[in-house]
Formats: sequence, structure tokens, C-alpha cells
Amino acid sequence: MLLATSKKIRIKEFDVTLLCTALIISVFGVLAIFSAVHSGLRSNDRLWIAQIIRLAIALVAMSVALIIDYRVLHSFSYIFYAVGFLVLSVLLLFPEQSGVRRWFMGGAVQPSEFAKIILIITLARYLGDKRRVSRIFKTFIAAGIIVMAYAFLIFMQPALGYTLTLVPIALSMFYIGGINEIYLLLLIIPGVVSGITTIFILDKGWNVASSMGIIKAFIFVAAYGCLVLLAYYLVSRTRFKNGKKWVKFISACVLAGILFALIGTGMLRDYQKSRLISFVDPGSDPKGSGYQIIQSKIAIGAGGLIGQGYLQGTQNRLDFLPAQHTDFIFSVAAEEGGFLGAVFLLMLYFILIARGIKAADKADDAFGTLLATGLVAMIATQVFMNIGMALGLMPITGVPLPLMSYGGSSLLATYISIGLLLNVRLKRE
Repeated sequence: MLLATSKKIRIKEFDVTLLCTALIISVFGVLAIFSAVHSGLRSNDRLWIAQIIRLAIALVAMSVALIIDYRVLHSFSYIFYAVGFLVLSVLLLFPEQSGVRRWFMGGAVQPSEFAKIILIITLARYLGDKRRVSRIFKTFIAAGIIVMAYAFLIFMQPALGYTLTLVPIALSMFYIGGINEIYLLLLIIPGVVSGITTIFILDKGWNVASSMGIIKAFIFVAAYGCLVLLAYYLVSRTRFKNGKKWVKFISACVLAGILFALIGTGMLRDYQKSRLISFVDPGSDPKGSGYQIIQSKIAIGAGGLIGQGYLQGTQNRLDFLPAQHTDFIFSVAAEEGGFLGAVFLLMLYFILIARGIKAADKADDAFGTLLATGLVAMIATQVFMNIGMALGLMPITGVPLPLMSYGGSSLLATYISIGLLLNVRLKRE
């Protein structure tokens, strides 16, 4: 049964700032793509034209997402989820393209971009419906299964970057949905420990399956056990409330994170391992996996305070900067616009995210609040990961910069998200 749609549309609540900010960023994106492809050895002037066409299609999709009452999605969320699960599963049966299975139609459609929106819609319905019992463990487990099913299928493509974007989305929606904070720590602590341990294992070149690796593992377990016992003994001698329980909880979370790292390291592809190693030490392979990070930093640094000027970026024009129209579009903008141009672009993204948070705050129902929260978290996470990647603060994950990077699926998914954010803000009594 569809939700009631008796609420009146208040035109004055339409967020013009959110829409105009998105359009301004998109215009900058088209200009940056034109600059990235108009000259050099890989000159292809048609890409920026294709991006304009995709932008027009994305605006139509945004209009549809704006016109249809967002509450209608509540009723169809589980159907969308099932369809998305089926599509992601079928995608894994297709032959690999450049070592991955991420696209349909020869790269024209990337299902994982739309799968994130479907996951957000489904999770918003589930957490909204379970708000009265959100703090019980059963609700947490069920919500976790909803997320993990999609995360596993996306990871198997493989698309590590897109998988990682689901983590902040889930955590933010879990928190707003009222999930017990202790359960959130069950995700955060193992996740942080797993990430640090994975990079440490790869950077040190440990082979966990070798005899020496097994010996080191035994030594670690013994040392870790001694530290836990020592902490347990020290806490038992104090008046720290529930100290023993916290020692058990944290030690178990840390151990789980290490185990996840050991398992995950074995599942990573060689190029993913190289990217993680290059994140720690780009100089270890300056002509291979570290080349992108090094050249990106050079391009950003070459921009100086005011930039080299539009169409004048040397790293871009001479093709030293790889993937300049997709993953490293921010580096192109920073080289040509300089520090001031980069700050201006960051301010635009800040305004976009802030207006999205405002939409979540102004929503009239739990579903709308959770939906807007997830969409804002998705956009913010992708901005953080892409710009962090360009600056060398994050590993290279292949996550595009929303509204800027060349690509139809990303642009379409982002504008659908913006349409839904405008919808949540618009439908108020």
C-alpha cells in the first residue's frame, strides 16, 4: 500500500541553493573535462560533448525524482532491493573487462552507482519502520545483512572503492536510525584495525601463509593475549565501571579486525595491493602504482596560489597526469585554478553537503530523514575519498568526484540523489 500523499507541496521550501550549487559544480566539471581532453597525446574533444548530453539526461532524471513523492519509494523499496541484488549477481557472470566486472553495455552503465541509492532507500525504510526497536541486537543484525549483501557483490566485481563508500553511509544511517552505539563500535573498531593492519601487512611484505608468517602470527597472538590479561588485571584493581566488560569488548573487536585483515589481504587483487602500498610509499614504485599519486601531487603543487590558468596546466596538457578527466579531475582544476580555485570548489561542495543535511533536518518523517542522511553521506564520502586520493591522503580507489568526473552513471546517480534531496525538502506541511 502506498503511503498517504496528503501533504501539500510548499514551493517556497524548494532549495534553490542546493540545485544551483550542483549546476555550478557540473559546469565546472564540463570545463575541466574539456581542458583535460582538448589537447595532448590523448586528445578527444568529443568527451566533453558527451558529458553535456549526459548532464541533460541527468537533469531529466532529477526532475522525475523531484516530481514523484519520495514516500512512494517506501512501498517499493524491497522490490528495488531484490532487483538490484539480481542485477549485481548477474553482473558477476559476465566476462571480465580489463580484469573487472563492473559495467553493462560495454561500459555505458555501472550498476553499483545505482545500487548505492537502492541500498539507501531500503535501509531508510527498514530503520524507519523499526525505529521503536532500533536499539535491539536483532535490528542491528538485520540492517547489517542488508548492507553486507550489496557490499559483498560490489566487492567481488571487484570495486573496493565503491564497497568502502557503503561503510560511512551505513554508519550514518545506523546512528540517525537509533542503532545502539555499542553496536556501532562493533563496526568501527574492527574496521579501523582491519584497515591499518592490512596496510601494515602489505607494506612489510608479509606472506601470512608462509612458515615464517605462521610463526609471527603465533608470537603476535601470545603477545596480544598477555596485553589483554595485563589490561584485565589492571582494570580489576580500579573502580572503573564495567571495566572488565570493556576490556573484553575492545580486545575482541581488535582481534576481529586483525582476522578480517588477514582474510581480506588474501582476497585483494594484485593491483589493489599495489595501490595500498603506493599510498603508504609512492616512491616504492614511482613508474608503476605510485605514478598516479606522484603526478597528481605535482599537478596540484604546480597550481600555486592562483593557478596556471584555464587550458594552461602543463601536467595536464603534456599528459603527465593519468586519468585526468575521471579519477583525477580535481588535480586538473587545482593545477589551473590554484589554491584559491581549489578552495572555491571545496566551498561549493561544502554548501552542497550542508544543504543536504538541512533537507534531512527538515524532513517530516523518519523515512525522509534517513533517506536524506544516506544520500548526503554518499555524496560527502565520494568527495572526501576522491579529493583525498588526489592529495595522496587516501589510497587510489577509482571513486569519481561527484558532478565533476567524466562518466554517465555517476552523474546520473548523483542528480537522482539531488532530486530526492530536493523532494524531501519540498514535501512539507
